[in-house]
Amino acid sequence: MEIPEPSLSLPSTLSSTPSLLRIGQGSFSPGDVYVECVLPKVLTKEREPELLQRSGNMSKGWKAKKETSLSPESSDESAGGSAGPTEMVVLPLAEHPAFLHAQEECRCLLNGNDVRVLEDETVQEGVVQVLGTDAELVFPVRSIFRYLVLFVKNLELFLEFQVQVLDDTQTYRQFAVTNARSLARVDLSTCQLPLSFGSQPGWRYLCMDLQELTRQAFGTRHVTTTEVRVGGNCRLLRVFFQDERYADADLPAHLTFLG
Repeated sequence: MEIPEPSLSLPSTLSSTPSLLRIGQGSFSPGDVYVECVLPKVLTKEREPELLQRSGNMSKGWKAKKETSLSPESSDESAGGSAGPTEMVVLPLAEHPAFLHAQEECRCLLNGNDVRVLEDETVQEGVVQVLGTDAELVFPVRSIFRYLVLFVKNLELFLEFQVQVLDDTQTYRQFAVTNARSLARVDLSTCQLPLSFGSQPGWRYLCMDLQELTRQAFGTRHVTTTEVRVGGNCRLLRVFFQDERYADADLPAHLTFLG
């Protein structure tokens, strides 16, 4: 069945969407931002000290930018112990479990498949580059948030990413998004969507309204997202879920695009 092309947002001005990390003081207070980080991976304060030391420098920008606490929980000293870290720590991209797994897969695949971390000249920070027809990053997730956001660089090559969701009929559905298609197509459990990057190479902000896409494609309600797969060929800077659409300035520093 051919359907009209749905709204995959590619706005000229960046906005973003959050989940799970809360920036603000009270419990569910107005102005709080909820984001669920996929890439980069954010460590909790209970992680091992040596891992926190390796990753600590990457969190300083966020701490400086956001003066409010990340959550009402604090690491108070307990009897016989000392206070632990009081801030979230961003894991280096090269230590992300999905990246390590993808690298191992590429060593077996060969044939030009490659996943690596490099510094992008435009954003001037580390990004994950995925090249090859079989190379991919696989992110197992469990997110109820409505919006999926990706910051992706158009390398003027074919790209596909897939999102698996579970709906209110307890059925797994899959969205396959690619710039190799020009029309959307839906069958029983799969929705194939075209992705228009435009003629110019460079970074793009992609925002998928999973709730609306699930309703339009399958006539059901989105319950949770269970997996995100990003295949070649692209560079990837951010992947996260959000409960509503936020301005770039509202996000923690490790999720912003405008810096």
